Amino acid sequence: MGQTIYYGLGNIKGVRRDLVTEILQERKRAGNFQSIADFTQRISDKWVKKEMILPLIYAGVFDDFENDRNKVLQKIETLLEKQKFSGQNELLAKLLTPKKSLKLADTDRLEADELLLKEAEVLGAYISHHPLDKYRQLAIVEHTVPLIKLQANQPAKVLVYLQGIREITDKNHRKMAFLTVADQNLQLEAIIFAREYELFSHEINNENGKVWLMEVKPQWRNDQMNLIVNKMYPARKLETQCWYLRFDEHVDRALKTKVLAILQHYKGQTPVVVYDLAKGSKTLLGRQYWLRKDTKIKEELTFLLGDENVVLK
Repeated sequence: MGQTIYYGLGNIKGVRRDLVTEILQERKRAGNFQSIADFTQRISDKWVKKEMILPLIYAGVFDDFENDRNKVLQKIETLLEKQKFSGQNELLAKLLTPKKSLKLADTDRLEADELLLKEAEVLGAYISHHPLDKYRQLAIVEHTVPLIKLQANQPAKVLVYLQGIREITDKNHRKMAFLTVADQNLQLEAIIFAREYELFSHEINNENGKVWLMEVKPQWRNDQMNLIVNKMYPARKLETQCWYLRFDEHVDRALKTKVLAILQHYKGQTPVVVYDLAKGSKTLLGRQYWLRKDTKIKEELTFLLGDENVVLK
């Protein structure tokens, strides 16, 4: 079976057991379904309803036919529209049925994070990938710590998915909040007190269900770990590009000194990663050596190291 994950249809939240039974019986009777349209034509009309099919889409059941789930949602809208006319006069159905697929408006399209959240809601876990996966570079740059490795009273940076917010009022009648946060391995409660919440509350409520970089102090409370939030930033707004410099066998001490001079001269906020082929090492340089994004910098580094050894991405 290798790395394949098999997940039973009956475990998908919102999918009725009698629908699962019919799907299995129909597949046994007439073979595998060949398309989304084939699926909707072969199961009973009573199941061809948005509330019945959406959980299957969010779970990725139709990914073999179309791996863009927004396109599947669009296709289902079209098929459901056609379903309204089934059993009517064939000419009338042809006249009333849209000739082109209905297009989802930009406002109707779900962002990648929203689709993942829908997947987690119906499956109970992230299967295709995790919302934090696309921020691996940011995790490296910010030296974040996985939630499972946090130690009490040791301040740390964490990269987490904000799953929920519970706002309360403190004894001074100021708003504060309890946040439910998670990474790939653990879910914890985070507490943001009134002063910090006042600074970040607008973005918190706009970015619920999104990925955040947080500066926290872990502590034990009621026999479990929770986090005191000092600062927090929406991950999508943070710098994720890096300069990558590769030192090949021709880079000697004198050349490294010249590279260092460039790093010290063009200070900026973009991280610098050095690959040293001779040592077989990859190093994220300290912030004092981070660079600006500038074509002149690229030209100077390229002159020293060669075009294939200088990348900004």
